[in-house]
Amino acid sequence: TWMLASIAVVVAALYLAKGVLVPLTLAVLLSFLLSPICDRLERYRLSRIPAVLVTAVLGFAALGLAVWIAVVQITELAPKMPEYQANLQAKLHSANAYAIAALSKVTRAGRDIGENLPESEGLQELPGTRERLYAVRVISSPASPLEVFGGAFGTVLEGLASAGIVIVLVVFFLIRREDLRDRFIHLIGKDQVTVTTQMLEDAGTRVSRYLSMLLFINATFGTAVGIGLYLIGLPNAVLWGILAATLRFIPYLGPWIAAAMPIGLA
Repeated sequence: TWMLASIAVVVAALYLAKGVLVPLTLAVLLSFLLSPICDRLERYRLSRIPAVLVTAVLGFAALGLAVWIAVVQITELAPKMPEYQANLQAKLHSANAYAIAALSKVTRAGRDIGENLPESEGLQELPGTRERLYAVRVISSPASPLEVFGGAFGTVLEGLASAGIVIVLVVFFLIRREDLRDRFIHLIGKDQVTVTTQMLEDAGTRVSRYLSMLLFINATFGTAVGIGLYLIGLPNAVLWGILAATLRFIPYLGPWIAAAMPIGLA
């Protein structure tokens, strides 16, 4: 009981704090990913702040370029979606034929079970008149200009705010990375400072190397997918390559999700 209650409390806390935890997690991952570049620039006799600024500008410029290309590709694809409607419907029909048959069997079995149940007693008629009921319609007040603006641009503003928080946190983490390490060492104790420092440096190096290699593999995978789709004549091959590289960060399911979308248009 205590374990289930603890899990429920932790899940609820994570859900309520997702507006803070998601940008913080992204900032930590990007800091691990960009820290080798920052260290290399510092070896080339750049001071800490210029090296961090150059690293942040290069990293977020590349990320922004990929997002901009994906948005342009989506705007080009959106007007063409009615042309691919027949292909999508045919593929979805063939893929869902077995599922529809299974669901119909379950529905038929449930209906048969319901018909075999004993009938319940009729409900007592409620006292009242037999006059025709009047339909009630709730008319809401017209939305204010602020509500219209918030509904139209709320998601965009929220995304921009999250991106700004991530950028600020990444710059801060890169500038103060040794200080954050020392504070963590003081937090867990001063008994074995040397061993703890070496452990944290080794862990940071390994995580940075893993993320860098994962990014390289995903970028190579997305490039190969984009080139292959372009050679077979699929439209918006750049978009599918970017999605393939991005979704491959999701273990196991990411490549299959990335493959399902261009297959539906093929």
